[in-house]
Parts: sequence; C-alpha cells; structure tokens
Amino acid sequence: AVPGDELNQIVDLATRRIRLNPTDADAYLVRGWASLALGKIDQGEADFCRSIQLDPDSADALLARGTALLLRGKQKEAADACQSALRSRPGWADALRLLGYASLESPLVALEYFGKALEAAPAGWFHRIDAATMIDRLQEKVVLVYEIEFPSDFKGDRKAVASETADILRRRINQRGLLEPKFETGDRYVKIELDARARQDIDAYKSLIPVQGRLDLTPVASREVHQRWLDMPGTKEGKWKENAPAGYVAIENDRKETGEYDHLGHDFILGVAESILTWREVTRASAAQDPLASERWKVLCVLTEKGAEKFDAVAKLLFAQTPKGMIAIVRDGRLISKPIIRSEKFGGTVEITGSFGKVEAEDLAIQLRSGFLPFPIKLGLEK
Repeated sequence: AVPGDELNQIVDLATRRIRLNPTDADAYLVRGWASLALGKIDQGEADFCRSIQLDPDSADALLARGTALLLRGKQKEAADACQSALRSRPGWADALRLLGYASLESPLVALEYFGKALEAAPAGWFHRIDAATMIDRLQEKVVLVYEIEFPSDFKGDRKAVASETADILRRRINQRGLLEPKFETGDRYVKIELDARARQDIDAYKSLIPVQGRLDLTPVASREVHQRWLDMPGTKEGKWKENAPAGYVAIENDRKETGEYDHLGHDFILGVAESILTWREVTRASAAQDPLASERWKVLCVLTEKGAEKFDAVAKLLFAQTPKGMIAIVRDGRLISKPIIRSEKFGGTVEITGSFGKVEAEDLAIQLRSGFLPFPIKLGLEK
C-alpha cells in the first residue's frame, strides 16, 4: 500500500498537470485512483467521469469508474461500467474480475466471470483465489426450518399435517420454476435444504413458503344485517367480533365505504362465515395485467363445475340486493378487496382483484393452484 503522504503528493502532482492541460485524461485518471486510495470515493469517481468525457473509449477509465461504483454499493452500475470497459478491451481479465465482484448476489454468474478472468490471465493468482472462494461458497447449503403453528387443542395426526405441508410447498416451488429442495418433516416442523445454487433465489423461496395461502371469497352481509349488528350495544366500542351474529364473521376493514355503502364505513364489516370457494374448486389460476391500469395485476380463476354453480347461486342473491351486494376477498385473514357483484352469472370464471403487483399476483395464482397450508408456519431457523 502507498502511504497517505505519498498519495497526497500524487494528487498534488496530478492537479498541477490538469492546471497546465485541462484536457489531460490520464491526469484525471491518476488523481482519481489516488483519491480512491485515500477513501475519497466521490472525488475519485468525479475524476474518472471527467477522464471518460475526455476519452470515451478508455478501458482504464471505465474500469476505474466501475471500481468506484462498486465501493459505493452500486453493483448494477458497476457491472455496466465493466461491460463498457470490455467493449473497449475485449477479454480483459481485470474487467472480468471486477464484473465477478459486481455479480456476487448471483454466485453462479460471479463464478462464471471469475472463471473467464482466469482463462484470460492464467498466471493471475488472485483470479485463482476468487474462483476457489466462489466454488466454496457454492458448495454451502441453505437450511430453513419452519415450525407449524398448531392450535393448542389440535388432536389430529401432526406428522400427516407436516407431510401435507411439505407437499404443498413442493408444488409451489415447482410451479415457480425454482430448483426443488430436499424436504424433511417431523411432528411439528418442515425442514427445507436448498442447494446453494439456489442461494440467489432465496428471497423467492422465502416469499412463497411462509404464506398460508388461504383465500376466502365470502359474501358481505346485507345493509339490514349490518345495521342490526352496528346497533347492538358495544359493537362500535370494540365488540365487533363478540357481537357478530351466528353464521357471520367480523372482518377487519381498511377499505371504508361511503354513500349508499356507508354501512361498510367502519373498522370491521360482516361476512358470511363459510367461504363460497376453496382452492379445490379452482381448476386454473393465472396472473393477468389490468388493462385499465398497467401497474395493477389480478388473478383469473377458472372454476370446477360445482364451484361455478355455487358461485353463481350466491352472485344471483347479491345482485338482487339494494344496494348490490359485495364479495369480500380475504387472504390469510386480511381483506384485500370487496368488489360489487354486477351480474347474476359468471359462467365459471372469476377475477380476484386487489392492489397486486406482478409478483404478488403470480404468487397468489401459484398458491391457488397448489393449495392452502393446513396451518400457518413460521421460520424457526435459518442457516
């Protein structure tokens, strides 16, 4: 390493050169590297950018800027700078190596770049170390252990529930196209061992796995039923669930209505206790973009013949209400939307709407196709 006082001297000398010749691209490059070594990353990057302005095809300046960007944690921009350097100097081992470091979030990609750097400069001992380090990392495994949250009064077969839970998770993972892990079950847990090649997709696994995936489509109670419930002593003071009439459940409501639906303008609404549909009555489910708002997505479901008949029978009753009835769409106990029923018949096709992004809609479709977990699960151990 160069001592700090010598680095400051380099900065001073380069600055003098720049004063004598403001278009000296190499002087900016030298000063930038010295600034970087002194920990002045922003100043160093600024000099590298100026050097690139003066000499746009300089592979050295492009790689230098990539280094500064990587030190600032901007991996994508650093990778772009490395690619630009490689266009100016194809097969350059130093640029390939830095690309590997910029790609560490995807170990397989990083290993590929380190391997190319080693091919380009076989004598480079540091390329060998990088490649060996990545191979060791790829041989590590990721273990997730999820605990099944059984009710305290559960008397059934816990091992059978754990096995069913593992089967559902396996279907979810396969339908997402992720690498299938190894499963192990006990009487109250599911252990998932991921090949380290899947490490780069760990967030995708973790978003699919812990969600119970229960989706309930339940008719919202009529205005008259709501009014009787709201008029009961204590309901509006917090006894929403305790005062729910037989056959109904109180659902937390963060989508308050006004006007003719002002009976749905409170902290809770009433829904019929029994869901119209279960996942077993869904034959197909797919995510689709909302044509009226490209940033919103929905899930299209095709129902079984029995499911279609049940849904249409309920839809006919809701359509006849004044004001027209609604269906509460509840996912894992949370209200995601309550669309108004505007037709007596749906012909076996149902849209599930909400404030979904693309990934959330795709995950919901996968959960509908693969089934709901019998009980919630929570991550107990990750290593």
